[in-house]
Amino acid sequence: MMSVKLPQSPAGLGMEAFDAKAKGGAFESEPELPVGEGDDFDVGAESTAEFGAGDSGKSRRRSDAKAPVAKASWQQTAAVMIADVVGVGVLMLASAIAKLGWIPGLIMLVGFFPLNAYTGILLSRTRQLLPKSVTMGDMARYTYGMWFMYIVGGYVYANMFFILGDYLIVTGQSLGMIFYDVHICKPVWMAIAAVCILPLMQFSRTLHNASFLCWFNMASITISVMIAVVYMIIEGREAMIGDSYTELVASNLTIQSFFGAMSSFVFAYSGQFMYLELMSEMKNPSQFPKAFFIAGPYQLFMYSMVACVGYHYKGVAVSGFIINNIPFGIAYRVSAVFLFLHMLVTYVIKGQVLSRAIHLIVHPSSANDFGKTGRLVWLAISTVLLAVGWIMATAIPFFDVFSACLGAFQALPTLIFPAMFFQAARKAASMPVHKGEVAVLIVFCYLLGLCLLVFGVWDAVDNAIASFASLGGPFSCQCHDIWATGCPAVE
Repeated sequence: MMSVKLPQSPAGLGMEAFDAKAKGGAFESEPELPVGEGDDFDVGAESTAEFGAGDSGKSRRRSDAKAPVAKASWQQTAAVMIADVVGVGVLMLASAIAKLGWIPGLIMLVGFFPLNAYTGILLSRTRQLLPKSVTMGDMARYTYGMWFMYIVGGYVYANMFFILGDYLIVTGQSLGMIFYDVHICKPVWMAIAAVCILPLMQFSRTLHNASFLCWFNMASITISVMIAVVYMIIEGREAMIGDSYTELVASNLTIQSFFGAMSSFVFAYSGQFMYLELMSEMKNPSQFPKAFFIAGPYQLFMYSMVACVGYHYKGVAVSGFIINNIPFGIAYRVSAVFLFLHMLVTYVIKGQVLSRAIHLIVHPSSANDFGKTGRLVWLAISTVLLAVGWIMATAIPFFDVFSACLGAFQALPTLIFPAMFFQAARKAASMPVHKGEVAVLIVFCYLLGLCLLVFGVWDAVDNAIASFASLGGPFSCQCHDIWATGCPAVE
């Protein structure tokens, strides 16, 4: 969990402090984060504790301020990266390629792997100058000061909340897919899913030694999508594609739809929020880039297989989850069961992180209290979080639109923030960035990130409007893909 101490005085913060400490081209130390002064401010929720990688999710507060235990190898770090990043984002990649066509789709599918690795390595290189940076909030504070830490903190909270709403959509829809012969609307399924999640949240206030959840999550989503992939291959292209077709370049491709599709790839690949905490738990943080030698190829293999098989066998008609492109039946139902299990665990893990962050703000004295008071406060927080998430999820019940919009906003932590931190830290340490690398940062981090943010959100909004018109407005039944008999026509 992203947590830093806010001193009452701004002295020692920002770039001025680093200029004074930079000697011989490197920092001797970062500005101290005073313990015992000021207020606690929990600025995020992307702790590796949510992935079972350690206890760094504990708030570093007055009485227990401490860094994560540094004992992980780079191979273990790679496993955690795989377990977190390879998740629900993979469900939409076939649809993303269908919006682009084979050539731009494959370029984006393959190209985002090195770009994602590069910005992750940028964070690693920056942390070598700022070794006390455990989270993005820490790094934001060290490089630009308190004001930027608040911006990053606000973004982290908002991003985590919307991601949980997105997860509730998938959890509810997967329940409906399991019971596709029961005519219950998606908002009701999402409410049932919330009821299933709530008691699990009460037993998950801490996630110590939960590495099993990493492997369970990775296995469940892999089995879910593999069932759909194998089904398509067995049935054959002729039976699956029907009157559909594939294109080298999508005939209706526009700048807006290009970046809209790119958002899905960013959503699938991004994991930068957790990278700094993973580094903090490593025995040798400088070896963090090696983790991409394991995590990267696995991501690329999984994403390529799902995206290419889905588009090859369904063509431009591919839509929704990869699972939704096989017919109702036993394969569809079993695939949905594994997706539901994956989503239960995923929501509980990440919901725990955000709930604890809120707990530390609204009632910090009971954050570590496992008695009656602490449990009641936790119950209230997790209940409100689920209730508000349900309202948001039923108001915008389209996972593809939600994910694309979140992917567009991921341009900030995935592309823009790492470049900003890197340049600011290098400047403060009197270590100029090479002109060639500056050009790379400008084109592939700042310009690409800005275009993704603007056009990606624009495309998501347009798709939301179109989806409301064709599938029903907020709080409507939304029974497509969960009723075997089909949905009534939208009036």
